[in-house]
Amino acid sequence: MNIVNWRYKPVSFLNRMPNILDNATYNVNDKEVYNNEWQPLVDIKENSKSYILVADMPGVKKSNIEAKVEENILIIKGDKKLDNEEDNDDYHYSERKVGKFARSFKLPQSIIEDKISANFKDGTLIITIPKAEEEKPNNRLISIK
Repeated sequence: MNIVNWRYKPVSFLNRMPNILDNATYNVNDKEVYNNEWQPLVDIKENSKSYILVADMPGVKKSNIEAKVEENILIIKGDKKLDNEEDNDDYHYSERKVGKFARSFKLPQSIIEDKISANFKDGTLIITIPKAEEEKPNNRLISIK
């Protein structure tokens, strides 16, 4: 009988849990989303006037990125290609991931969709989503005569 060294690693599953939940919650039912090799890392922040999404996309060309809003969902798609795809070199080791990617985010109802803007510089995509002005309640005191 052979003894096999086996160690259960529940931590590895727990480390993947946010990604699993992210895919189930935010991504659109699109085959590209689930078959991708990599996803750009994203930060989302908020100030008094807008939401700001910052996505790291090193090595991606601006012409290979598409951002759109469909049914109140922001969808970012793109393609990261190798520097020289035509060379016949054999790789001994490669950690850089390439291929198509897609991320999607449900937008809040209180935004101005027509004024969403995007800027791409130095491998970082910044999308600014302006907030709609909050409706102010029409509270006023009525004088009684």
